[in-house]
Amino acid sequence: MLALHPARVEDAEAYLAFFAGLIATADTMLPTPQEYQSRTAAEIASTFSRFAEQDNQLFLLAWQDGQLAGFITVTGGMARKNRGCGHIVAGVGAAFRRQGVARALFAAAEDWARKAGFWRLELTVMAHNEAARQLYLAAGFTVEGCKRAALCWDDRVVDEFLMGKVLLQAPLPA
Repeated sequence: MLALHPARVEDAEAYLAFFAGLIATADTMLPTPQEYQSRTAAEIASTFSRFAEQDNQLFLLAWQDGQLAGFITVTGGMARKNRGCGHIVAGVGAAFRRQGVARALFAAAEDWARKAGFWRLELTVMAHNEAARQLYLAAGFTVEGCKRAALCWDDRVVDEFLMGKVLLQAPLPA
């Protein structure tokens, strides 16, 4: 059974191992295993605490049968003008893909964002990551632009798409 909950300090060890495994098998995540290897559970716990203290940040974990299956973060802007625009980062472990984990994470994050007063969600995806792009399109995101030669992947530069989803259609109150 799938269970979602905000990241807690006590989840730090599990997340540390999960994310190390994720980036070792999914090279479409931004950090490399070498860049991540120095992270500690205490640093992860501190990150979870910082997210929990902010009303425009979410760090949500997905658990499947007691195993960490995925995560999604929403980080709103720090200024008044971009506070309700949330940037998303997400990942699902290889063993849990195509089982509805990502869809559940995106639905929960959007529900939280709407309740928190966000007017927009956005993310980036490597242009060649077709599976992720299709997931984001199915979640209602649209490709809004292309950052040409934005990243170096597998010793070659690749494009990155900016995708967004507008949550509110009416103008915001002044």
